[in-house]
Amino acid sequence: MVDDVVIAAASGRLAAYNLSTGGPVLVWGLDAMAVTFVSPHSLHARPLVVPRGLELVVRNETHNLAVKAIADGMPIGELDEGREARVRLGAQRGLLALLPEMTFFHRYRETFAS
Repeated sequence: MVDDVVIAAASGRLAAYNLSTGGPVLVWGLDAMAVTFVSPHSLHARPLVVPRGLELVVRNETHNLAVKAIADGMPIGELDEGREARVRLGAQRGLLALLPEMTFFHRYRETFAS
């Protein structure tokens, strides 16, 4: 059981939220999604990296309480007790413009060096 689940691709606003909640770093262009558990109620709940082609099932097991489903900061629905949502990477892939002198690892070092 967890309070929230963050599911994010390698770039974009949710990638930053994924990092701020202790999730894994995804290299730009990685064809996968990160799954990070917020305030897990167990030491066994660890962040995951799920590749394209696998579907993630999120189930509400909270008794007598609906949970909100939010996509990119916008509410998209609710899951009543026992209901589930299936999440996967979409068919359309985004493009990310990169400068040749600014690799992912260079940018990562600049951002996170202390």
